[in-house]
Amino acid sequence: MRHHVTIKYMAHIKNLTLKNYKGFTDFRYSPRSINLIIGKNNTGKTTLLSAIDSLSSKDLSPDSYESPEYEINLNSKKAEIISDNRITEIYKDVTLLDPEMKNEIMIKLYQRIRKIFTKYVKKSDRDKTADEFLKLVFNYFYFLVIVTDKTYFTMFPYQKNYKKTRREIIQDFSKLIPTKVQSRDYYDLIFELSDITIKRQTINKNFKKLKIFSINHFNRLDLSFREGIEDIIEIENFIKENDIIKNFERLTEEGIIFKTKNGLKYLPYDYYGDGFKSLIKTLHFLIKSKNGILLIDEAENHMHPGYMNLLANIIFEYSKKLKIQVFMTTHSYDFIKEILDQCKENKEREKNVLITRLVLEEGEIQKYDYDVIKALKITEELNMDLRGV
Repeated sequence: MRHHVTIKYMAHIKNLTLKNYKGFTDFRYSPRSINLIIGKNNTGKTTLLSAIDSLSSKDLSPDSYESPEYEINLNSKKAEIISDNRITEIYKDVTLLDPEMKNEIMIKLYQRIRKIFTKYVKKSDRDKTADEFLKLVFNYFYFLVIVTDKTYFTMFPYQKNYKKTRREIIQDFSKLIPTKVQSRDYYDLIFELSDITIKRQTINKNFKKLKIFSINHFNRLDLSFREGIEDIIEIENFIKENDIIKNFERLTEEGIIFKTKNGLKYLPYDYYGDGFKSLIKTLHFLIKSKNGILLIDEAENHMHPGYMNLLANIIFEYSKKLKIQVFMTTHSYDFIKEILDQCKENKEREKNVLITRLVLEEGEIQKYDYDVIKALKITEELNMDLRGV
């Protein structure tokens, strides 16, 4: 009998739990529609966004391929990211998997490693050296395992003993491979051991998948439009309504057309300032995130106060209109104040906002939640915290 996995989409996150994930030990979070995450540096703000982002895909990878074990709290062997009915588990080694799945995954991992190895040796030499190769692999490496919904198992090897240099390890592996093979191939062989994904049969479980988009330091200023015409028209209307560009005419894929005395003129997006590009990028991603989730790391970046006002307004307006759940990190007291000010005299906006302050206390990340009314009462305290006082 075959078992089928039905993937459905759920719009928003109601509850999120992080157990032993990086700096979080036992973190429980019940977000709202608009979520502002604040705190000093190194308190886990970006890590929290990363955990949320991981819920959108089965294809996960650690931040560092060199030391993937740091995905897990130093004092633990397993981490979990749990949201509603979706779960991601991270194990420091494949041998730590639950017994019900460990044997099955280990057998498949052995088979996959043997298959990789056979690409580098003659057929006549494979059987006698494959077992030795397997023994070397498991002598030198642990395999971090990222498990998505108990179905997808992705392996990432890392050294057991960092006293051995990479060159020494490669030399030991090279003894099992003909000398005519170039030394570069030894590195390729080790690289192939990374990112091994094994799919396991699951039994009649309905998984819900999140639609998540993310704005970060890498894509914030990358402004171009190659999507549907509806997105472009929406952005054009916004620019005109807010008079952001004088004599604005229309957008193209790579630039802006506006009117002059001598007719129409074209300027590429790179001509415009970072604040403009960041604002339009946010609007573009809000439109793309319809019925889903948008993550914005350091939302205020490149913005002067006038743009912050526009930014806060479009986040409120489009999150409501397009049913988007927004998570933002910020270091800016001005941006927090802008969000709070736009909630005054607006009960609907007020009830949809949650400000979460992350604090490092005695080596552990603690969470303090504030609704708008509470946050307005302690704005000076929040300001001092953001300034690192």
